[in-house]
Amino acid sequence: MEEMKFAHSGVAEETERQIELGRMLAADYIVFGEIVDMAPQLLISIRVTGVDSGEVVYQDNVTERPGRYEYISGYFASKILDHFDVRVARSTEKKVEEKEEKQEAAVVAFSRALAAYDTGEKEEAKKELVEAKRIDPDYEAVQTYLDKLTSNASRFKVMPEHYLSFQNPAYLGIIEKDYLSFLFSRQKPVHDPTFITNDSGSKTGSGESSDYGNIRYSLPILPGWGAGLEFIHSSIDVAITGPEGYDHNIGSNYIDFYNLILASGFRLSDTIAVGIGGSCMLRSRDYYKLPWDKYKKEKDVVWGAEAGILLQFLDDSLFFDSHIAYSSNWFEYYRVETDEFDPVGVPLIFDNSLTYAFNRKRSYLTLGQQNQTLSRRGQLRRKTHPRVRTVVLGFIRSTRWF
Repeated sequence: MEEMKFAHSGVAEETERQIELGRMLAADYIVFGEIVDMAPQLLISIRVTGVDSGEVVYQDNVTERPGRYEYISGYFASKILDHFDVRVARSTEKKVEEKEEKQEAAVVAFSRALAAYDTGEKEEAKKELVEAKRIDPDYEAVQTYLDKLTSNASRFKVMPEHYLSFQNPAYLGIIEKDYLSFLFSRQKPVHDPTFITNDSGSKTGSGESSDYGNIRYSLPILPGWGAGLEFIHSSIDVAITGPEGYDHNIGSNYIDFYNLILASGFRLSDTIAVGIGGSCMLRSRDYYKLPWDKYKKEKDVVWGAEAGILLQFLDDSLFFDSHIAYSSNWFEYYRVETDEFDPVGVPLIFDNSLTYAFNRKRSYLTLGQQNQTLSRRGQLRRKTHPRVRTVVLGFIRSTRWF
């Protein structure tokens, strides 16, 4: 009798704890479930309790073989929804009608995954979920938890700058495992032999090209705190062309950048993360203007700083992030009037992105908006970049519209 009293006391305490949790979540009802192994069948009982009153408003049980887990879940879901006069989805009704029996190893792996998930062992949970998915590819509950464990990290940056981290450092606050990423891009925005002047008897043009390579390692240090180390090598080549285009360059400005960035991100709450970063860059410049005695080679060290904020909504499917960065780096602006390259400080970058993850977080639709402030020239430039990304066989395919 004493043992029974003790057992019932434990159940009562657990029930009260769960009801208190329901109040914290602002829920109206909470569902309790119990399973008794009656090999080869299971006795599954559920009860629905009102959070405010603590009264049981609905209860039911079913005895079935473990392999009919889809039927069991569909049965209880439809019964509870019927009790509250809520329409039952056709997919749920179909599970009850078909009463399909599958391999019970799938539900066993799923149970282990839930136990690991509840204790914060997310890597173990993911391993068991993958195993359950392998056994039963159509197991919807497994896919739901796999989606929860999908990490949306650095997939949302719209346009890499040569002196700016490809990733908003705030994303480091939400990463759950370390990863290594690579990026390479090539741009050729201008090749026009009459871009600068097209006067009678005189044609002066411009040809521009740039390369960008990025390698980044990110890792979580503690829950809600991550760090990243990033190396960027980029180059910009600007040619001042004569009447014959690239066959007759009258000037060239070639710059190499070697940039090292250290950043850290912090999760402040379930919906907010912030990040900061600093960079040190070696800048090497080769340029000339005919005649050849004007050839010069320069090397400088410049610094940079950045900060970001990230907001997450809709079960981590909607993201808004802002990223601001500044560097003491500069570029050269060719002036036709003086026939020289004049130094111009790089712009202060303020980048905003709104990203929606869909297709079980394997596809991403991003709308990015960037502001560039050139203080020395008193200019403010804005640009918007819609972009879609999707994961195909483990790789990311991107499309951007300007």
